[in-house]
Amino acid sequence: MHSLSAGHIDWHESGWSDLKACVILDDASRMILAGGEFKNVNTENSKLVVDQLVERYWWLCPMRELIMDRGSEFGAHRVHEDGRWDSDFKQHLERYDIKPILARVKHPQTNGKLERWFGEYKLHRLAFSSFEEFTDWYNKRPHGSLEFEHLETPERAFRRKMRLEMYSHEMKSGQVRNTFGTTQPPFCKQRYVW
Repeated sequence: MHSLSAGHIDWHESGWSDLKACVILDDASRMILAGGEFKNVNTENSKLVVDQLVERYWWLCPMRELIMDRGSEFGAHRVHEDGRWDSDFKQHLERYDIKPILARVKHPQTNGKLERWFGEYKLHRLAFSSFEEFTDWYNKRPHGSLEFEHLETPERAFRRKMRLEMYSHEMKSGQVRNTFGTTQPPFCKQRYVW
């Protein structure tokens, strides 16, 4: 799996503050791509985190899928018997051509990588003056589920697992301009549907 192929999004209530954390974690590298601490768990704040992801990484390559639980903040708590569902959050994802993947009911393992991150958040967040400082530390420290023998960090894994095409510095035929005015490799061109 490549970086930015899929991500996980969820909320966590710390218990030591009235702030709640919402993050998007890259499935391949375990790197925190976007997130923040908010007073309220809701759809609008969830959409802000997705917008942060788009602002930071869409120039590189859009994320294809976002895995989430069936929380009301994602509007996924009202799934029809046939599996269909609709919500403001789902429409926001579809605007960016991100496919929402719902976790099975009572199956936290689906978002296990993110649940593991929430454990680190709970243990270490108070040692840092800001959420950004904490996520920077997390992304730059060796991670046990990566190439730990090489002390690989989520940030390094993100680069290592990126598609090789992303590292080309020369314009190749077939590249296109996205709505942000930056160029994209051919495999990303269909991803921009504003």
